[in-house]
Amino acid sequence: MADDPHALLLVHGSWHGPWRWDRLVPELAARGIRAVTMALPSCAPDPGLRGDLDDDAQAVADAAAGIGEPVAVLGHSYGGVVITHARHPANVVRLIYLGAFMPDSGRPMLSYLPRGPLPDYVTDRGDGTLMVNLAVLGRDLYGDCDADTVAWAAARVVPQNAAGLVTPVADAAGRHIPSTYILLTEDLAVPVQLQRILC
Repeated sequence: MADDPHALLLVHGSWHGPWRWDRLVPELAARGIRAVTMALPSCAPDPGLRGDLDDDAQAVADAAAGIGEPVAVLGHSYGGVVITHARHPANVVRLIYLGAFMPDSGRPMLSYLPRGPLPDYVTDRGDGTLMVNLAVLGRDLYGDCDADTVAWAAARVVPQNAAGLVTPVADAAGRHIPSTYILLTEDLAVPVQLQRILC
């Protein structure tokens, strides 16, 4: 069909980068799926280069437009907020939420989290950024991975602008673009009960 995606744009979650997909992209290629990765400006080691949710959303829209052919955009975790907030170009034919936040229009990501302190795996640095707690990275975000993989990720994660948690989504893209939600039943960071509320 003419509107079938010819490519898949992969949008990472909090504290991560395009490296998050390094082991997946070759697997997809072996199955004939062209996967494109990108970096979210809100996740950066340099505070001077760290953007907000609007910057993230624009980066996704720009990356999708640059693909130039029908594309599905997949967001993981916080990446779901970004793909929901983005104003996608016409070549985006589907949104895919992978254990992701999928806020409705006018709601921020934080409004879906339980009241009280942030989860153990989140560290508030007190400077407007959040960082993953490396002490529980393996347990909460990489629970089914070996020690080498956990160390590989721990060496690459970076702080993230906390504004993305409290910025409301302007106009939920999932209401205008066909969407699919993939439940991750063993996800400890975004438990399946919360995922069911989100989708």
